[in-house]
Amino acid sequence: MSHDGKDHVLEEIKKLKEVEEDIDKLAKKYSHRVLWLGFGYLTLQMLLIFRLTFWELSWDVMEPIAYFVTNITLLVGYAFFMFTSKHPTYQNLVNIFSSAKKKKLMKSRNFDIAKLHELERRYGPCFTAKSIVS
Repeated sequence: MSHDGKDHVLEEIKKLKEVEEDIDKLAKKYSHRVLWLGFGYLTLQMLLIFRLTFWELSWDVMEPIAYFVTNITLLVGYAFFMFTSKHPTYQNLVNIFSSAKKKKLMKSRNFDIAKLHELERRYGPCFTAKSIVS
């Protein structure tokens, strides 16, 4: 391959890598935002039960409500496990939400990951991210 051809391929890989990095950053940001929303929901749930138990109502009224709210939350976690076959850990949730968002972003931006992988495979290690950065 001529020097101009290699430069063209290198430039194409560089552009694809930049788009891929942008998509990865957006997907990570999205997954962390979703997890913070989940944290906010659980915090509000706890504060609401606390407030209703000690100020508005009594434990006799709130005990069954708290029991069912807690069980519903546990059922959501169990349903997540049943559908994904993964434990609802922080890292698994980040990976699942990031992966789903990446797919949507790649589709909306018409990003061809197969083309990037093919160019990297075809032109070897001299065209990896390290050579593109320098």
